Amino acid sequence: MEKFSYVKVGHKMKKQDQGFDRSALLLHPRWSLNRETIEQIAAEGFTNVGCTLIGLAPDDIEGFSVERARELARLTEQVGLGLCVFTGYMKYRELLLKKEPSRAAIIMGAEQRMDSDGLPSRWLCPFRPENKKLYLSELMEVAGWPATREVHLNDEAALGFATGAIGCYCDWCIEEFESVSGKQPPREADWTSDLWWAWLDHRFHMWGEVHAWLRKQIKNARPDIEVGMAHSPIHPCFLYNPWKTAISLARDARTLDFIGTDPYHFIHSNIIGFRPHRRICTETTRSLVGACVGRNAQIMPQGFMPPGKSAPLERRDGLLAGIVPFALGARSVMPYSYEQMKIIPGYFDAFQESRRLYGEMESRGPYSFATAVYPLQSEVRGHPTSNWGAIQGTALIEAMRNTGLPWGWFWDERIDDAEEELQGPLIVPNAHCLTMDQMQAIERVVERGDGVLWIGNVAHDAWSGSGGCPLPTKFETGEFELVIDSNLPLFEGLTRPVMLSSRVDWSGPDGNVVGTVDGGPGLVLVEEGDRRDVWLAGLPMTAWAPKGLHGAMRHPTGGCELLKRLLLWAAPHPPVARLDPFPPPSGYGKLRPWDCRDVPTAELLPMTDEKSVLAIVFSYMGFSCETSLVVAPPGDGRVRSIRELWQNEDLMGTAKTTGDGGVHVPLSISNDCELLAIRVEFE
Repeated sequence: MEKFSYVKVGHKMKKQDQGFDRSALLLHPRWSLNRETIEQIAAEGFTNVGCTLIGLAPDDIEGFSVERARELARLTEQVGLGLCVFTGYMKYRELLLKKEPSRAAIIMGAEQRMDSDGLPSRWLCPFRPENKKLYLSELMEVAGWPATREVHLNDEAALGFATGAIGCYCDWCIEEFESVSGKQPPREADWTSDLWWAWLDHRFHMWGEVHAWLRKQIKNARPDIEVGMAHSPIHPCFLYNPWKTAISLARDARTLDFIGTDPYHFIHSNIIGFRPHRRICTETTRSLVGACVGRNAQIMPQGFMPPGKSAPLERRDGLLAGIVPFALGARSVMPYSYEQMKIIPGYFDAFQESRRLYGEMESRGPYSFATAVYPLQSEVRGHPTSNWGAIQGTALIEAMRNTGLPWGWFWDERIDDAEEELQGPLIVPNAHCLTMDQMQAIERVVERGDGVLWIGNVAHDAWSGSGGCPLPTKFETGEFELVIDSNLPLFEGLTRPVMLSSRVDWSGPDGNVVGTVDGGPGLVLVEEGDRRDVWLAGLPMTAWAPKGLHGAMRHPTGGCELLKRLLLWAAPHPPVARLDPFPPPSGYGKLRPWDCRDVPTAELLPMTDEKSVLAIVFSYMGFSCETSLVVAPPGDGRVRSIRELWQNEDLMGTAKTTGDGGVHVPLSISNDCELLAIRVEFE
């Protein structure tokens, strides 16, 4: 097998390099495989048609056989649409495995993944030459259809599961590892063993290599086809420690043209905890875009409503699918599915109505004031015995959600190839495992004055790039009070207790200690010329109840307010757009301010160009709230006009100007408000 290489990243434009892609995913050929439907899809403004190619599709099962997919390709070509084909490789091979069980991926661990026939796997091994040959022949068939624009490889597969059962331990994979290491792969985790770490590194590498090889074969035949993968949302939502699955979204993004995922907000809510439920789409998109810097991120929102599983979908869900992913930087949206979203009252009409904003949105790019580095390397190499990211990544998301500041992710494994896109102020949370190149890249951001907030453990020594990376200092979770001990204006009025959900046993960098935890340094400010660094011992808590009170009774805390102030202090410029005050009490919160289940129900998703900002405020639930849009034009600019585009209202007369050329625009979000789209133009 050839050694894979990363796809070179070009500079990401501030606005969209091309128009948004909206694809109509067809699942039911008996209803949709006809020219009338394809012509209707084209008339509705879709750019592509999608289909799932599962190879063996009886009439009563979803998906397309090869013959039906070939006919769909012919119809889409005639109508002038592109075809996006989802292909199964490891999955959907049950009949083949019944005939030839030796082709299976062998998964071993504390709880082996067994199929209905008692085999230690229900999936193909993706590395065996005979399996690659079979799959490549199928891919070449798809690449031969002129309408094909995208090929999705190896639909939602992985090399392991939540229990820690991993693979592949088939005879071919054992021999392959033995040829490079001189030993057979270990069967049980041993975090002190170099051989165990070599086995995990080998799995990560082989996963990337096989998909890069498949991409290369398709590109050799059809350079115009984009090749990527559709992953489960468990990966962008940090649910499992990545060593279990051998999947890093950032690595896959480096080797492929796009990555997609399907954040079904009322289907996946049992494992993904963002609330309100529609935020599952938002946070999954934000994370995926952070892994796909310089690549295309594709979102497949929930557009189906099984009565036995989903909460009712409605018009607001159609707007969610049509607006939120694009506002956060996704290039393509493909609701699952075309036929099913059309039978949901209000959904499809709202999805179509979203196009009213596309002219404004496509001319701008998503705006983030702060950028958080997602520390996947630190999670895998320093916290391997837990699903650490599911707790710590989520904690940072919830804290940032309460600041009213627009922000985004940037995965650590993209620092090497996309450093030019890394902009501060940076948040670097417990990222102790960084290579020398990555450490130097972050240092360059800090040296140019963008500002950085370090949280918890930091990288003291460079990681070699393989093997484990022990924590430099002890990491603890719990409830820890940060006591502010400073009269600086930065902390004026910050009277509520600041509680941290984690801390590390370190004295922090050399600087001004302005806060303590249990008597030791907990908050340190460093200011040298244009450079501003902050170190915080742990992540702020968003909800806290003192001991002795019912757990649902929230006690007011100041951690998220402190987080916002620290980022504003570290940054060289104020955010172009933010919401303040935030979070504003909703109709529910006004009645039950003590309830920890009261969370913000609206979110700012700004998009900018050189002369304006489009401030999209999406209301997730329809609860009323009041806040203000705070706009600070870049440089010496001043606000020239303010118009709300969704209802076509001039807001210039309601705005209050500030001394620096900015404005505060009062926002009263009513119960029936779906969204606001406020265009603020500068001069």
